Amino acid sequence: MPRKNPHTRSVMLLHYSSAPDTGLETQWINQGIQTIEKGRTNRDLAEQLRSQAGPDREVPGEVREYIAALQSSSHTFVIDALPDGIGGQWDGQEIVVASSTLEVGSHGVRHTIAHAQEVIAHEAYHAIHGHTEPMKTVDGQGVIIAGEGFTATELIEGVTVAQTGEESVDESYKRYRSRLLSVITTDEVEAAISKKDLTLIDDRSRNSATMTSPVLSPNP
Repeated sequence: MPRKNPHTRSVMLLHYSSAPDTGLETQWINQGIQTIEKGRTNRDLAEQLRSQAGPDREVPGEVREYIAALQSSSHTFVIDALPDGIGGQWDGQEIVVASSTLEVGSHGVRHTIAHAQEVIAHEAYHAIHGHTEPMKTVDGQGVIIAGEGFTATELIEGVTVAQTGEESVDESYKRYRSRLLSVITTDEVEAAISKKDLTLIDDRSRNSATMTSPVLSPNP
């Protein structure tokens, strides 16, 4: 199971029908996902799917595409069960993708690949930018930008969605992105996050700095 971390970053997904079609490729992939031991990686799943062919069967075309996507992922991830509606998470140590994210539903194999790739990119962005690390804030809660209040989660998920896509994420995450980008640029947010100091973009810090800055008298 994913490790407990109070700063775990998860991606909430739009609801898609999980009822699979009855095609051979779908059955092949979902059988592999359902039988693989939890906690194994994307490369383990690729090998599992390939091994299901046996000596006398060829791997079907769309299953080969699915295997290629698993193998070509630039980030290794662990496959596990996650709470309903959570597609993946980064807990500060590993990227976990829900088995339900990888299962093929009514939209078909290629849609599942695209959907999973967005989830992986989202969690990888959290990992690369250290989003589970503590962030300095004015009040220990969140930030105020151009008069708009944001929790740390809204800020971090908003910039992550802006950078990795919003086709698969929950509507609330899309709102985080829209609100955030209406008042600040992603470059400014990323700069503050990279320093783990959200006070750099907080109105209260900026206003305080302005008020305490010395006023230089003109030369006589």
